[in-house]
Amino acid sequence: MSVDHSKRRVRIERGLYQRPSDGKYEAGYTCEGKWTMVTLRATSLTEARKEQRALVTKVDSGEAVASNRITLGTVRDELLADTQRKIDRGQKQQRTKDALNARLRAAFKKLPASTPIQKLTPRTIIEADLTFAEYSGLHRLLSFAFEEPRRYIYEHPCARIPKDDRPRCGKATIVVLDNEALGKLLGKAEGQWRVLFSLMAYSGLRPMEALGLRWGDLADGFIHVRGQLTRTGSYKPTPKTDAGNRAVVLVPQLAALLRRHRLASRYSADTDFIFQTGHGTALDYGNARRALKAAGGTNCKLFRHTFASHLILDLKLDVVQVSRQLGHARPSITLDIYSHLFDQARHAEDIRDRLADSDFAAVLS
Repeated sequence: MSVDHSKRRVRIERGLYQRPSDGKYEAGYTCEGKWTMVTLRATSLTEARKEQRALVTKVDSGEAVASNRITLGTVRDELLADTQRKIDRGQKQQRTKDALNARLRAAFKKLPASTPIQKLTPRTIIEADLTFAEYSGLHRLLSFAFEEPRRYIYEHPCARIPKDDRPRCGKATIVVLDNEALGKLLGKAEGQWRVLFSLMAYSGLRPMEALGLRWGDLADGFIHVRGQLTRTGSYKPTPKTDAGNRAVVLVPQLAALLRRHRLASRYSADTDFIFQTGHGTALDYGNARRALKAAGGTNCKLFRHTFASHLILDLKLDVVQVSRQLGHARPSITLDIYSHLFDQARHAEDIRDRLADSDFAAVLS
């Protein structure tokens, strides 16, 4: 077969074509009176004929096959719109959409949004050298494209990527403040930011749980977690998980600090937010992060990790007790995050007991 490289595609046989520019095979078919071209994954004529037959079978059975013009960006927009509909129905939370959008933005810096989704192959994904977060966002997008009723792709390219070539999720580093570092950080925080950070450090509340607290949530020596603030500033009357609805022990020193904060507040009714702006609305999470950085902190999770460390290493609580205080859905989540702290606590106890029973320690007697 002679190939004219001036042509966009060359007809090999009925419904089967090849692009002279890159050697890729294309199949054409008519669906609902519309002629559509699809790029095939085949690298040889034999594979192309087999793939074309499978494609024709799908079309004949009424299964839609998308055209080459659908891009990653197009599917991204549809996915985010679908996620927003689920948020409006209460099936998902806003942070799910925000995280997905951020991961896709990062992925599209390596795989442009203008890329036709059918041209995405395992090789192009591997060569893009995506991080785990970028890969997970792309994987979700491709799953959305693969699902009914869309079927923009008739094969999920990530399914053909060998496990060794997939990005791995590195375990996040847990930062814990010792007593001296915690004291310095709280000392640098100003106004009600110091009260907020103190509450988070001595209760283990998630940032949005702490910002969503109302004065009526403090009762009987406990902090009653009943809801949380959303990233948009509205109050959601349910916590992150069912286990998040809990009562956390209120340390007397923290209770005294909160009482002084309430006396100085213009909004001190039981229904008012504990941490509020000059208009009585809840504080913004972004402002809390900036105030923490100004005081020398990194992110708000360090208070939760510090509290968990105290429960495990100092109070010697077991994993179930720690899980209940932190509001984890399952103790296994607590163990997965803080396994090194539990190991450290057990290791220290073992050394202490063995030293106590040794002849070396008996000299002191």
